[in-house]
Amino acid sequence: MDIGFSTGCFYKFCHPVSLQAVHLAKKSGATIIEIQAGSLERLKKLGELDADIFSSFKRASLHLPGALPFRYGKNSKTVELLDRINAEQEKFHFNAIILHPDAVDDWDIFKKYDLPILVENMDNRKHFGKTTSDLQKVFSRFDTKMCLDVNHIFTNDKSMRLTQDFIQTFFGRISEIHISGYKTLHDPLFKTRQNFIVDSIKGLDVPVIIESAFDDEREITKEFFYIKNRLSGALTA
Repeated sequence: MDIGFSTGCFYKFCHPVSLQAVHLAKKSGATIIEIQAGSLERLKKLGELDADIFSSFKRASLHLPGALPFRYGKNSKTVELLDRINAEQEKFHFNAIILHPDAVDDWDIFKKYDLPILVENMDNRKHFGKTTSDLQKVFSRFDTKMCLDVNHIFTNDKSMRLTQDFIQTFFGRISEIHISGYKTLHDPLFKTRQNFIVDSIKGLDVPVIIESAFDDEREITKEFFYIKNRLSGALTA
C-alpha cells in the first residue's frame, strides 16, 4: 500500500506549496504526496514549482480550496479558477484532484474539464457530504471517483461503522483515503492511539494520504511508520 502526506501537515515548518514541503514528505519515506492548495494564494504558489517536482513519487494529488470567497458554480470566478487548475493539471499531471462537495452549487461546470476529480466525504461541521446518501446525490449528477476521509467519518460516527457503509456503497469509486487522528481536529495517530480509525481501512488497497498536523519535523516520520506498521499488521498494540 502506498502511503504519503498532505503538505498541509507541514504548515508550522514551511509553506504547504513549496519545495521544502515536498522534500519533507519524501524524507519521511512517503511514496505518494498531496499538495494542499486550500486557498487561492496557495494555487498561485503551485504555478511557481518546477514541472518535475513530483517525479520521485508514484502518485501526486491536489486538494482544491473548499472555503472560497465564492462557490463552485456558473459564475466567472469558478471558470477562472478551473481554467487555472486545468493549466496546472497540464503541467503537473496530478493523479487526483480532491474537491469538497459542500462548496459546489452546480456540478455541470466540472463536466467542461477533463480533470481527475475525487469528491471527499465531509466532517460534522459541514451541512452536506457527510453521509452515503449525500454522496449518492452527487454521483447522480457528476459520475466521478471518491476520496474517503476516515477522520471526517469519526466526527460523525465514533463507532466508525460509517466507514464500512461508505466502502460497501462506493467500493468501486474510492480512489484515495485521508487519515488522521481526532482530538481537536487533525491529530497524529501515534499520539492519540486511535487504532480503530486505522483499522477501519485495513485490507482496502487504496493510496493513503496522512493529514495529521505536526508540532515539529521529528513527528512526521513517527506518524508515517506508526500508520504503515498498523496497516501492515506489524503493529498490533
